Amino acid sequence: VEPNPQLISEFHHLRPNDVNLQLAVSDSAGHVDLLVPSSSAALATICNDQLPAGEHSVVRVPSITLAELIDRYAQGRIPDLLSLDVEGHDLAVLKQLSDLKTLPKVICVESTSYSPTGHGSRQEDILDFLIGIGYQIYADTSINTIFVLKAFWGTAEAERSSR
Repeated sequence: VEPNPQLISEFHHLRPNDVNLQLAVSDSAGHVDLLVPSSSAALATICNDQLPAGEHSVVRVPSITLAELIDRYAQGRIPDLLSLDVEGHDLAVLKQLSDLKTLPKVICVESTSYSPTGHGSRQEDILDFLIGIGYQIYADTSINTIFVLKAFWGTAEAERSSR
């Protein structure tokens, strides 16, 4: 899923056998304004406070909720791995997990806020939310945190021990 029309063609080129969707995952279906910095199309965002300084263009793109995305394009199957990078809109999307029948086993999410100097702050609200719904932190980079569902982790550990 890539909302930026400047970047989606690369997905089609490099991953022709995948389902590549040019839309935004948001907390509501419809359309959102994607703010695309002239300095880097990769830093496009729908959140003004995540926008790097400088000139930018605004592109209206279709938006979809997480549940709609899974229902429409994954035939209702919850992915084992949810990798999320929605430039400052991550918590709003993660809160939609409560709308799903089951939870992904592993979530990788950008948990550091944007900073032009590369020194963004840790977004504790994301960590607190995921821990609160049953995940534990498995690994952490300077930008992303990987969470594993505690119930899955316990099952996987038990399976390894019984071998």
